[in-house]
Amino acid sequence: MKSTSLPSFSAAKSAGFTLLELMFALAVAAVLIGLAAPNMRSFILNNRISSTANELLRSIQTARTEASKRQQSVVICFASNLTSPSCVKTNYTGWFIFEDSNKDLSYTSGEPVLEIHSFESDKIKILADNDDLVSYDSTGFRTVSSKNSTAMVVCDSRGNVDGSGGTTGASVARGIVINKTGHARITRTIDSTTDSYDISDLLTTYIGSSC
Repeated sequence: MKSTSLPSFSAAKSAGFTLLELMFALAVAAVLIGLAAPNMRSFILNNRISSTANELLRSIQTARTEASKRQQSVVICFASNLTSPSCVKTNYTGWFIFEDSNKDLSYTSGEPVLEIHSFESDKIKILADNDDLVSYDSTGFRTVSSKNSTAMVVCDSRGNVDGSGGTTGASVARGIVINKTGHARITRTIDSTTDSYDISDLLTTYIGSSC
């Protein structure tokens, strides 16, 4: 009969990791995680700002479409209490769209609320000029009123800075520009001598505040 010998203790031991090798592997893993963490944090923050700005832009576009469809004035404004919303200019946690039946650019109990949106994070800040609202009349054009916002900025504590770490790239913040007809667009331009609606101008000239 052919016999089969079991591997010796020394052979089995050499197939595993020594304590020193395990400690070295853990140290390398810790370094790699440390290098990746700041990039992951920036990715999450940038995604929150981008998502909020795009959602706000869609809501502005929705307000314009609904005004034309309903043949009524429709307003989008910010609120601090979304369970019982009213238009506010400070400390808001989200925004809502409503049919402004009495055309006073302010929410009155009983007026149809069309959409409600909350911020993704309490770290997100939205700044706007004038009365922090956008109103559209039944034609789908922006209501003629000094209360209407023409500039908004979505940002966080990093402010209006280059997302790549330089000085000439795209900003981590997002600017929203609403023209006289009510068309809205997003900008990521930090500062420009040829664009009077870059984020720096929106903050200093129109809104008069900073992130």
